[in-house]
Amino acid sequence: MQEAIIRVRNLQRRFPVKENSFGRAREFVHAVNGIDLDLPRGKTVGLVGESGCGKTTIGRLIVGLDSPDGGEIFFNGAPVASLPGREARDYHKKVQIIFQNPYGALNPRQRIYQTFEEALKVHRIVSIPRWWYTMNRFRRWMSPCSPRSSNC
Repeated sequence: MQEAIIRVRNLQRRFPVKENSFGRAREFVHAVNGIDLDLPRGKTVGLVGESGCGKTTIGRLIVGLDSPDGGEIFFNGAPVASLPGREARDYHKKVQIIFQNPYGALNPRQRIYQTFEEALKVHRIVSIPRWWYTMNRFRRWMSPCSPRSSNC
């Protein structure tokens, strides 16, 4: 069995649906309740299930866009919640969620290379001197008349 890079234990997330007269939640929906996952190193993993079963919530919890109500998420054996600054930034660079709906995930006003360009800038993956070289190669590769394309 391959070593797990991400390990999820007893993950729980609930959302309030009704409040009492003082504004405190009194009823909850359990979106995720007791999930255990081992994501192997070097593998791409797809989370599949019916609508409303908690796929997006699990993804958001793992990448850190939402906080769990219970359970723990481990990255390389360390709890994600207690990662120090630099390690937390590295974790967020390495762990990503890709939604199945491309219309919700991609900006229709941007070209694909601009979407990648933005991610490279935000995460500082490419140094400034190599920036233009990398993006120009990517633009040429994505061009409709590139050597990889049969459209010309």
